[in-house]
Amino acid sequence: MDHQSELEKSKYRNWVRGGLAYKYLKDGLEGFADDVVLREHKRILQAINPTPGLTCNQSNLRNLKPLHKSVKDPTGKSRCPWRQNNCNCMHSKKQECPNKVCDAILEEILKSHGSTPPAPNWKNTVAQNWCSSPWEVAKCFINAPGYSDKSSAADIDAPGLLHLFINNTSLHAYISCAITGTDIFSKAVKIRNDIFHSPKMELEKPELNECIDNNVQVLEDDKELKERPEAKQAVAKLKQLKQDNFIITTYNEAEVCRAAMTSITNRSEELKQVIQDAKSDIKLKEGKISKGINEQTQRAIDESLEKLEKHSESMLETMKQTIKLLKERVRQLELDSSEIKQRLTEQK
Repeated sequence: MDHQSELEKSKYRNWVRGGLAYKYLKDGLEGFADDVVLREHKRILQAINPTPGLTCNQSNLRNLKPLHKSVKDPTGKSRCPWRQNNCNCMHSKKQECPNKVCDAILEEILKSHGSTPPAPNWKNTVAQNWCSSPWEVAKCFINAPGYSDKSSAADIDAPGLLHLFINNTSLHAYISCAITGTDIFSKAVKIRNDIFHSPKMELEKPELNECIDNNVQVLEDDKELKERPEAKQAVAKLKQLKQDNFIITTYNEAEVCRAAMTSITNRSEELKQVIQDAKSDIKLKEGKISKGINEQTQRAIDESLEKLEKHSESMLETMKQTIKLLKERVRQLELDSSEIKQRLTEQK
């Protein structure tokens, strides 16, 4: 099926427009995100108040000894006061930051994280760069994996930028929206995931309109964002998406398909990690109670593991098939584009 025939399917056309709605949202958020991340980085460096000009690039997060100390729970076991799993505060052989900087920045990250308990994504960051790179600190607030090599807002997709504003409570000072879990920022993430992870690659018109309207609301946050030129331009583009005669180019369509592939691939990797963590947790608890475990309990544990395995395999297979369809669609779009260029060359 060629590009035009595919676009004549209204639900698929809506799906492509929904993908473009997040391209425009990203365009409108980029400059603002860079500005507030820089401001927040300056605030952190001032808050920890190191010797003027003193920085550090030596600490390794895996071995860094935090400022907070472990505490004993009622059973006498050591626990992190921040309730972090496997926190370095519970290991005596960790190393202090030689310049008393990185450990203080770590505490600021924990203080600013909005979840309870705080759950910074340490896999997205390199502690050696905390003093020199504002985004190296900011990436701790992006839930999903896949951002470790990013260094600016231009490198980060719309959900990554949205996660930043949702999870970093210090950045809430720069927006009027109250982050509640049902707010427009959180809703934008959910709608985006529903669109990009759709195995059918279809979207109903009311859902498309809801997506566009919500993204407009995000960019029209009246604290600062609304008056930024790039936000205004993005809002104008979002409103054009609602028009039935909006022209979708082969390039735009391929761009959305590639973004969806990346999103699903990242989601599948995230799911694999969640599944592995769940299995490890079940087996760990099983080991702790193995002495007093009876046959019925053991059977329940085995059934839980089996259900988890089947459910995860089904979800991952669906993702695999969707990626396959997207790859084929992109291949066809590239062929269409190549044929068009060839015709134009021949005509010239």
